[in-house]
Amino acid sequence: MGFSHMNSLIICRFDYTIQDASITFDLMNLDAGYDSFENHALVKYVIGADPYIGLKENAVIKNDGTIERINHWYNKLWKQGSTKDKTIEAKLQFLFDCNRIEQVGAYYRNINLDGTPKEITDLHSR
Repeated sequence: MGFSHMNSLIICRFDYTIQDASITFDLMNLDAGYDSFENHALVKYVIGADPYIGLKENAVIKNDGTIERINHWYNKLWKQGSTKDKTIEAKLQFLFDCNRIEQVGAYYRNINLDGTPKEITDLHSR
């Protein structure tokens, strides 16, 4: 079991704990040790928080997480239970439900790379 997979199991276990306590989060700020596409998607769609995960030094924009590629995957899969015209948020949820977790996580990680709010960036630089 790899490090990233173990971190994902921790996030899923954390979700069960917060559900038991009826706790909700608007955002979740984690250090770079949790930086994986899967963790970005799990935080968003399992825990229900916006993921702000520290990025590794060599992090780059992932092509599969661009809006063009999200639309590509959605267009391939929408007939499996959705409709053609959806918002980007609805497309991401649908793709997550269709187990396209890497692409969904890449989308949210790209957002962090492209414009993480300054207060979150400051927390990671401490």
